[in-house]
Amino acid sequence: MKNGKLDQILEGFRQIVQKETFDKISVVEIARVANVHRKTVYYYFTDKYDILRTVYTLGALRHVDPANLTLDNFTTQLDRLLNELKDNLVLYQHTVTYDDGLWDDLSSRYFSEGLARLRKEQDTLAADPDIAHYESYLYAGALNKMIIEWLQADGDVPPEKLILAFQHVAGYPLFDKNGLPLY
Repeated sequence: MKNGKLDQILEGFRQIVQKETFDKISVVEIARVANVHRKTVYYYFTDKYDILRTVYTLGALRHVDPANLTLDNFTTQLDRLLNELKDNLVLYQHTVTYDDGLWDDLSSRYFSEGLARLRKEQDTLAADPDIAHYESYLYAGALNKMIIEWLQADGDVPPEKLILAFQHVAGYPLFDKNGLPLY
């Protein structure tokens, strides 16, 4: 993204979130740190949640492509997401549990769509579409909970172990085209 004022706002937000939790920051403070007028912030964003949505989408969630999630790239996408979270640990620690469910909502949509594709690819998706929909959200919720717990523990567990734990929670290991476990 190459827009001077927009980049300033996002950078100002990132700077503040390194010191304060999301629930304690305001648009006025973001504008001050970004060295822009408050009206400029509102020109680009509706509120601080909109800024955070952009940070999540351009940050960790850019590594998850649900429309193209396959058995061959599942672990790569999840590993990249986890490494992005770990590389920006304080930012995510100061936002995901203070954002009134924004992370949960966004990531659940990304994860559930991608996990439904994977389960369909493995022929383990429930035959009833309603059950399949809720099953995918169940697994997405489990993955989200694991990620949040992992963040709160400072990302101390290696990402590959978290992926293995998720596979266990999902009730099956994910296999590649040759039938070998992905991790």
